[in-house]
Amino acid sequence: MWIQHYFGEPTNGLGDFQGSLSEPLFLNNSGELRFLAQRRKGNLADVLLTSTQPWEQRVDRLFLSVLNRPPRSEESKRFVAYLRAEPKSEKRIEEAIWVLLNCSEFRFNH
Repeated sequence: MWIQHYFGEPTNGLGDFQGSLSEPLFLNNSGELRFLAQRRKGNLADVLLTSTQPWEQRVDRLFLSVLNRPPRSEESKRFVAYLRAEPKSEKRIEEAIWVLLNCSEFRFNH
């Protein structure tokens, strides 16, 4: 499985976290991770793009789906502004998902 290949054992055998260079390289450059964020019928990107809810609610759903928590006020403002700039842009939605998948909070909590 590709996750074990890139992430390996999370500790050094003593219980201390031991990250490797392959982990951030995979997250930042992986076609597999980009594929997960790409719009396909019924996935998160598709739901966010086809929704008629206000962007604030869509950003809430994005954070709940990826990080399992609502966005903080500043996070919400930034994501809403970014996504409103081009509201029909698949690329912007996919990038927003990719950003959350690449944040340290996702790596260390999920």
